[in-house]
Amino acid sequence: MQNFHTIEYSTDLQEIGKSYPQIQKMRKGYDFKPENSIDKLSRCDKKFPNFSPDLNHFILPSSSIATDFISNSISSKGMIVSEKVVELFKKITHCPVQFYPAEIMHKSSILKKYFWMHIVSDYTDKINYFKTNFVILQDYKHEHGAIQINSLADLVEKKQELINNNPDLTMTIWAESITLSSQFNSTLDFFEIGTFDNNIYVSDLFFKLYHDTNLTGLLIKQSNKLNIE
Repeated sequence: MQNFHTIEYSTDLQEIGKSYPQIQKMRKGYDFKPENSIDKLSRCDKKFPNFSPDLNHFILPSSSIATDFISNSISSKGMIVSEKVVELFKKITHCPVQFYPAEIMHKSSILKKYFWMHIVSDYTDKINYFKTNFVILQDYKHEHGAIQINSLADLVEKKQELINNNPDLTMTIWAESITLSSQFNSTLDFFEIGTFDNNIYVSDLFFKLYHDTNLTGLLIKQSNKLNIE
């Protein structure tokens, strides 16, 4: 039976250096307005961009360490990864991703063998909603009780109703546990569910390859949130 894990950026200062997130800004004078900027790339969460993004360049402070997965506060829509991570992805089954060359300034040198891994992953249509447990959240942290969701369309309708009824509050519907339907590709080694869950899930194979190839920058935890029919 497939086991799933979640990944997070490492906060171990011995591993990543003295700053978290490791990257917090682009080069001085970087223009966020053009259509190929990192700002525009961050808005491409449903499909891949139709442009080559300007990723010249990220600033990695000299007190930080250039890990294989580098945390950043610029965008949550992708990950800054090394060439070794690109090679790992050739060995696994994964949700749609694309790699764009990225340059990183570190200790007065440009690190060129890095990439922006852009992730487009939505499996909300591969969920058994009757067997998935949902709750209402305020500000993504204060729980307001359980809510029954019967389908993706029902989720969209009830979420909009919740927003309309609470115009001055940040309200959403979140999944506490998720049952993946038989239509879900359970051989995936890397994926996100999307919409009502912000985790990135990885398989035992990803976990093994990550450690066997001595990659750095992540914390991988066993997850009990997913079930498969």
